[in-house]
Amino acid sequence: MKRHPCIMALGLGILTFAFTSCGSTTADPDLPQIEKPSKLMADTIQDRINQIEYQDGDELLANLTWLSNQGVASLPGLIGALDNPVPKVRANAAWCLGQAGNRKAIPYLQKRANDKNPTVRLEISRQLLFLGDYSQVATLITGLDSDNARVRFLAYEALRSTTGKDYGYDFRVASKEGRAESVAKWNAWWTEQKQSQWFENTSRMAAPGK
Repeated sequence: MKRHPCIMALGLGILTFAFTSCGSTTADPDLPQIEKPSKLMADTIQDRINQIEYQDGDELLANLTWLSNQGVASLPGLIGALDNPVPKVRANAAWCLGQAGNRKAIPYLQKRANDKNPTVRLEISRQLLFLGDYSQVATLITGLDSDNARVRFLAYEALRSTTGKDYGYDFRVASKEGRAESVAKWNAWWTEQKQSQWFENTSRMAAPGK
């Protein structure tokens, strides 16, 4: 199921790099290599990515949806966009990678999980979880206690839709005291999960069975 790029609600509103020759791979030797598309397709994708910074609303959503629907062809461009100087571009590139559903994007997102921009960090954490990587769950649980209601919603939406759990949390509750009980339950759940069999290692986990 496609998820609306809610990151835009944080005010980022939703790139610029060139592709090399057809058939070449991503340059980082420490990460999985991903084949690049033909030059014509790469140029089309790049043009779409370049527009992200200047788009909003339905126009932006349509562009992001197109990019996420291109499958492996869009991965090199979107991965490159994770290093774009504009936070809005980085966040929306992360959203597209998550919606594309290709787990090859996981290590590239993990590598940028400590982005200097908190909104980008949040979106990367969300998309890792949607892709089945639980390594940034603690970041999302921290987001449940944000002073920003939109951050709370985005963090909660990712946790709830992926785990099926609720714990009585309501992102609309403004006071930390009012959220304390449910946030404590989320933290207790996470502590338990880290001790269970599905927790594979500190940087990469599989989704729990129930």
